[in-house]
Parts: sequence; C-alpha cells; structure tokens
Amino acid sequence: MALASINRRLSAIKGYYEWCRRKFRWAVNPFADSKSVKRGRKLPGYLTYREIESFFEVPSLGFAGLRNRALFELLYSTGCRVGEICSFNLSDVLHRQAVVRGKGGRERMVFIGAKAAAALAEYLPHRQAHAAEDPDSQRALLLNLKGKRITSRGVYYLTRRYAELANVVKKVTPHTFRHSFATHLVDEGADIRTAQELLGHANLSTTQIYTHTGIEQIKRLYRLSHPHARGAKKSEV
Repeated sequence: MALASINRRLSAIKGYYEWCRRKFRWAVNPFADSKSVKRGRKLPGYLTYREIESFFEVPSLGFAGLRNRALFELLYSTGCRVGEICSFNLSDVLHRQAVVRGKGGRERMVFIGAKAAAALAEYLPHRQAHAAEDPDSQRALLLNLKGKRITSRGVYYLTRRYAELANVVKKVTPHTFRHSFATHLVDEGADIRTAQELLGHANLSTTQIYTHTGIEQIKRLYRLSHPHARGAKKSEV
C-alpha cells in the first residue's frame, strides 16, 4: 500500500476515535499518539547525457524544426521552467544570458550555452518572418506555427513527440530538462548554492535533492584517490 494511502487511513481512524471520545465521553483516543508515516522524497527523473544528445539528433528542418531545436537547447542550457521559457521575450536575451521572472516575481539571471546560442541564431531569422502582427507575438522569443507565443501545453506536446522520435523510452516532460540540467550541473562539480541560484529555488533544501546522483561520482573519485580503495570492487564501496 502506498504511504499516502496509509496516512489517509490513519488520519481517518484518528478522526473517528476523536469524534467518539467527544461524543461518548471516552477517556482516551487510542490513536491520539499515532504519527503519520514519513514520506520519502521522490527522486526526480532526468535524462542521461546520451538521451539529451538524442533529442538534438532529430532532424531540424524549416521554421518548426529550428524552433524546436532552439526550444530544447534553451530548456537544457538554462534549466528554466516551461512557463519561464514560454514567457521569454526577445529583449530578455542579451549576450548569451537572459533575465528570468520566476515564482513569486523573483528575477534571476540564467546563461545560454554555445549550442543553445547557435540554435537561436539559426532560428531567429525564421522567427522574424513568421511572427504574427499583434504586439505580444512581436515580443515573444518562441512562436508556434500560427506565429503566436508558444504555450506550455504546446511545449509538452513537442517534448512527448520528440521523445518518441529520439527513441527515449522513459517518460519525458519539459520539467525533465530542468531536472537534467540540475543533475548534470551537480555531477560536473557545481556547488549546491550555485545550482540553487540558477534554478531560482527559494530554499536550499529544494535544490539538495539533486545531490543524489553525485553519490556515484563521489564513490568513483574515492576509489581512484584513496590508497586503500584502489582496486576495490564496486560492490565493496
């Protein structure tokens, strides 16, 4: 039985006996001291380096293909939430960095890697010719096929479609790119506070979940570096 189901049933039983205690003047609620089962935090799903690359190996032709390449490169390069990506205006992107307006109205700076910058450079001439005439479409960085600002729903659809084309069998959503960004950042040696700043997390505890993949990296470095660990079998560490 799932932990959430156990906690719901426990809460119902406690509530029932508390009602009986008050209604029938029972001396005690036998479940009064029972505590809910602590729920472990679910590790976020993420893409491996190879799975990320497979997304960018899908042919990118015409306006839609170039837009999609720029979209996925931005998701992975910046670690932005899908709503943040959709809200990007042309004026937000400058010199391979962008201003993001995140949750709670907090602003942060994110960086656009070389591959994402190259994808944007290919896409932007097509975007200019494709944009609808209304003011919001003229401002928006990423457009749909109608020339309007792309929506989160549209990005979810494209992500599922590209996962199929890239033969990625696991469930992939736009947020998977954010998890992948954070996981790979920490795996490559970024400190947790840098990751927190780039992700726009208000609390460090939210970011610390991404350290889970760093454990294998730590083990590997230990086996390579410690004199008495060299040559140890993987199962021994």
